[in-house]
Amino acid sequence: MTDRSKALALIVAFVAVVFAVRLAGPPNLMDQDQERPAAYILDVVRNGNWIVQRDETGDVTSKPPLYTWLAATTATLQGRLTGFSLYLPCAASVAAVSILLLLFGTREFGFNTGLIASAAFLLSMPALKMVALARTDPLFTLTVTLTAYAAYDAWKRGRNWIWFWFAATAATLTKGPLGLVLGATGLLAAFWENDRPRFPMLLRNHWRGILLYLGIGAGWLLLALWAEGPDVWKKMIGKELVGQVVEGNKPDSGAGRIYLPTFYFITRYLPWSLPTLLALWRILRHWKSESTHPLERFLVIQLLSGILIFSFAGHKRPDLLFPLLPAAALLTGRDLALRLPNLQPLRLVHWFALASTLTATFAAGYYWNLVLRDKLTSEKVADTISMREFAKSITDRVGPDFPLTYVRSPYALQYYLNTMRRRIPVEQAFEALRLPEAVFLVLKGDTRLEDYARTGLPQVHTVAKWPETGEPVVKIVSNYPRLETPARMATYIWPFQVRMDGARLVDAKRGRMTFEPVAPAPTVYVTNQTSTPASLHLRLNVPGAPMEKSGTIGPRETWKLEGKDSALQK
Repeated sequence: MTDRSKALALIVAFVAVVFAVRLAGPPNLMDQDQERPAAYILDVVRNGNWIVQRDETGDVTSKPPLYTWLAATTATLQGRLTGFSLYLPCAASVAAVSILLLLFGTREFGFNTGLIASAAFLLSMPALKMVALARTDPLFTLTVTLTAYAAYDAWKRGRNWIWFWFAATAATLTKGPLGLVLGATGLLAAFWENDRPRFPMLLRNHWRGILLYLGIGAGWLLLALWAEGPDVWKKMIGKELVGQVVEGNKPDSGAGRIYLPTFYFITRYLPWSLPTLLALWRILRHWKSESTHPLERFLVIQLLSGILIFSFAGHKRPDLLFPLLPAAALLTGRDLALRLPNLQPLRLVHWFALASTLTATFAAGYYWNLVLRDKLTSEKVADTISMREFAKSITDRVGPDFPLTYVRSPYALQYYLNTMRRRIPVEQAFEALRLPEAVFLVLKGDTRLEDYARTGLPQVHTVAKWPETGEPVVKIVSNYPRLETPARMATYIWPFQVRMDGARLVDAKRGRMTFEPVAPAPTVYVTNQTSTPASLHLRLNVPGAPMEKSGTIGPRETWKLEGKDSALQK
C-alpha cells in the first residue's frame, strides 16, 4: 500500500468517524439557520417542488438548488429526510476537498505538500463544523475549489476550458455567480508570467463553456421564474445577490468594518492561519522570482482577492470565508514542506494518522460528554431536542401523518415529523376553530389566541404540549377535546382548506391530493383560499370505484368528492 493510498484511506476514515460522531451527538438543527435548508429539502421530498422551493412561511428559497437536490435525492432513496441524508452532501464535500488537496498538491509540489495541505484543511475547526452543517457552504467550498483547479489546469497545462465552466456552473447552482468569481480570480496571476500569450482570453476558447454556463444556470433561473414568478427575482437577485452585497442584514454589515473578514480568517482558522501568513510573506517578498511557483501566485491572488471581496461586501459572516480555506491550506502545505525538507513521507503519514485520531477522539469526547451529562450548553441544541421529543410523542399517539395545521411553531417540529406544510395566519386559525370538523393547530407555547381575537373564540382545548409539565415551548390546540383521529377533520395545505368526513389524506404534492376512506360514504371538501385560480387533482380511493377530479379551481371555490355517489359533485 503506497503512502498516497494510506493518506486517502485516512482522510475517508477520519471524515466517516467525525460524521458518525456528529450524527450520534446532540442535534443542532435550530442553530446556524439550518431549519430553512431542511424545509427546502422536504418541500422537494414531500411536495414535489424540484424547480424552486419555499419554506414554511411561504418565502421562496434564497439560494440555487444544487445542495437541496443532492440531499433530497438521498432522502428519497432513504425513504425520509434524516440527519444522514441532510448532512451527507456536507460530509462528502469536506472529504472531497481534502482528497483534492492531497492529489493536486502532490502533483504540483510533492507528496509532503499535498498531505500537509489536506491536514491543514481537514484538521481545522471550520472543516469539523462543515461535516454536519446543513447549509450550502460545504458544497460551495468544494465547487469553488474544483473551479479554481480546473482554471489553473486549463491555463498552465492546456486542459479544455469546458471543465472550468462546468465546475463554475456547479458553483453557481450552489450559491450563485460568486462561485465563478472566487474560482477564477487566481487567473490574474497570468499577468506575472512569461507565457502570458498562451493564456486563452479570446472568446473562441470559451464560447462552448459560456453556453454551458448560461444554458444550465440561466435555464434554471428561467424555469424558477416560470414556476414561482417575480418572488424568485425579488428574493434571489434583489435581496440575496444585490442586497447582501450592498447592505447586508446585520449590525456589522455594510462597507464599514472592512477588517472583519481578515480578522475572521486569522482567528477562525487557527492554528493553520499562522503558517498561511508566513507563506504569504515569503511569496510576496519573492513575487517575481523564478523560485516562486505559478500555482503559488495563483493561490495568493485567489485568497487575497476573496478576502478583499468579502471585506467590501455588505454581508460579513465568518462562514463566507470557507471557500478560501483550501487555497490557504495548499499555501500552508507548500510552505511547511519547504521548511521541513528532510521529513520522510511515511513519518508524515504516521503524524497525520496520530493527529486525526486525537482530533476525532476530542470531537467524540466533546459531543458524548454533552449527551452523558445531559447538560446542553447550547439553548438551540436543547430546543432542537425538545422538538424531536415532541414529534416522537405525537407520532406515538396519532401516527406519523396526522394532519396538523401549523400557525406559529419552530420548523424543527415539522422536520422530525418528516413534512413541510406552510403556516397559516392567526386570522385563518380563528376561522378554522369555528369549523364543524376537528382541526389541530400547532402554536408556540406563549401564544394566546384570545389576544388576537376580534370576536369570541369557540371552546379551545390544549390537547398536547411540550414539555408536558411547566411552561410549554410548543403546544397543539383544537376545537376537539383530545389528540386523536376523529371521523371529521380539517387541515390546510396551501392554498387549500381540506375538510374530510370519513376520509384520510395520504398524499399531497403540487396540487395533487389522494385520500383513502376510513368510514362508509366518505366525503372530501377542498376550498381554494386565495384570490387566484389554482390547478387541482383529487383522488378518493374508494374500493372498486376510485373517484377523481382534475382541473382549475377558481378563487374561493369549493370542490366536493363524495364516495357514495357515482358522479362527482361540485
